[in-house]
Amino acid sequence: MRMIDQLVKVLSRILFHRQKGDYREAFNDIDTALKKMMGLDYNMINSLSSKDIISLLDFSKDDSSFTIKCIVIAKLLKENGEIKELSSNDNSNSNNDYRKALRLYLEGIMRNNNNEFTFSEYYPDIKELAKRLGDNIPEDVDILLSKFYTQTGKSA
Repeated sequence: MRMIDQLVKVLSRILFHRQKGDYREAFNDIDTALKKMMGLDYNMINSLSSKDIISLLDFSKDDSSFTIKCIVIAKLLKENGEIKELSSNDNSNSNNDYRKALRLYLEGIMRNNNNEFTFSEYYPDIKELAKRLGDNIPEDVDILLSKFYTQTGKSA
């Protein structure tokens, strides 16, 4: 849970910079958090496909660690996408972050065998990402999303 505590602190700093309109500092906070918590900077994560990121995270076969890491990266990518939209008024630049974030949320939550997280905690982010992406959700992610809705009893 230490990583989640770190994420909460980072998110408060990101929100602070975002509210001030200091997007550069918000981007720096995201990059720094990714480096400290995941060992990968934003440029590396941006250059990898979501499947490659999942493969990197999945090496330990520890579902608890995998879930936490997926959620942390997903949340930071979602924030990064939102800040890109605010700073450029263009969401097309954010869709890559949103697609990866949605996939990571779904993969992490669907493999949450230890039940450390409740689905309801992340449902608002998942629903928002799906809405933002609209028809731009890749087929494999759309299948995961359908499984998520079925498993949780939630709807789009």
